[in-house]
Amino acid sequence: MERTEDTIDIYSGTGAVLSWAYKLSSEERDRLWNSAYIEPDGFRRVLKRLEVAKGGVIALTGVQGAGKTEGLRRLFAIFSMLAWLRGNRTAPDVVLVRWQTSANQIQSLLNGDAEVFIPSPLHPDEPAKWFQAEYRARLQRELRKPRMLPLRLPEGREIPARPEDLDVRWAEGQVGSSTCEKIKEEVWLDVFAKKSLILIDLPDYSRSDRRLITRHLSEIYRLWDRLSRYSAPAIVIAIQKDLINRHFFFDKMEKIEISPLTSEELLRSYVGEFDGTYPFTEAALLKLAVLSRGIPRRFKRYAALVTEAWCEQGAQHEPINPEFVSKAVTEDRLIEDLEVEFEELFPRSPEHQRQAGRLLLRLSERGPTDQTNLAKDLHIKQYEMSRILAKLEGRYTRREGGAEGHRKIVHLLEL
Repeated sequence: MERTEDTIDIYSGTGAVLSWAYKLSSEERDRLWNSAYIEPDGFRRVLKRLEVAKGGVIALTGVQGAGKTEGLRRLFAIFSMLAWLRGNRTAPDVVLVRWQTSANQIQSLLNGDAEVFIPSPLHPDEPAKWFQAEYRARLQRELRKPRMLPLRLPEGREIPARPEDLDVRWAEGQVGSSTCEKIKEEVWLDVFAKKSLILIDLPDYSRSDRRLITRHLSEIYRLWDRLSRYSAPAIVIAIQKDLINRHFFFDKMEKIEISPLTSEELLRSYVGEFDGTYPFTEAALLKLAVLSRGIPRRFKRYAALVTEAWCEQGAQHEPINPEFVSKAVTEDRLIEDLEVEFEELFPRSPEHQRQAGRLLLRLSERGPTDQTNLAKDLHIKQYEMSRILAKLEGRYTRREGGAEGHRKIVHLLEL
């Protein structure tokens, strides 16, 4: 919905909730430390692993929206603060990188882009300043090296005594493009040198974009290979679960998955953010949590849809209840989101993805259901129903019964 001055008044009592819900990704938040963050099981495993062992590469996986980036930010904040408390305030030995290609990241640092790399929760612009200063200093040293041909210095000009006074463009013209690129690569490598923990946040990829995934992972592999020759940093890489095993580097990684949050955990995260459940009832928030299947990004998206509908209908005289949630978050929307989740289980069958989504919604509405009746109700052939349930078994559903004279009862697994 497009927000205009005519509609802004109806949102006045829910502005904080909508502002929170509209920021679907962790990168959109200004705060590095989120006090309302609920640590999922996978995050706790990574934290424990980093506390007891040094080195190694960890792939922090999960579906889109599960909280991989938020987990990296949490790790960064924890280990940066530990370094600060230990007195290492000028050079924390932890690095957080939102990965691009190396060339793009180098250029972003030279341009002063603080979003590329964050070494300190107190001074997020320091990496760009350090990178620029170090690049100038190395250019200056290169200019002062003995050479066969003298520098083409303009009349009255000398190489400045201080790197910050150096004319970078002129200096680059003197030393040549190949030397400049080599210096940039060396400074980029020094960003990671002597760090004990490197956190790398890979972007969300299209499943068809294999070339970019391969390029990014190959660059990270080369970085890891170079660093491992003289140090043994721990590297944690956040990456989509469905992309695991599409590159040889994954075989060298320890894989830890961020599991969905429980309904109670999502409720606690909301209450922790707003110190209450307004404008929802507690039952409505739990309903949202169930519909979101424990995915924090999906939970926020549904909270925005419901809150907008509540405002537009002028229903602010009473809190949002579960029935209102069911009307605002349509079945088509739920199935669309579930289809994305089921692409991993049914990669070649969009129809099975949709059928599995409808199946889960029906179980959430009606509770445990006879498998035969479930197939008839959803107009799915019995043999197809068996195939779908076999894929969902143990992760989304479970079946009991099936002995002679008894039909199988399908249950929806609780998060």
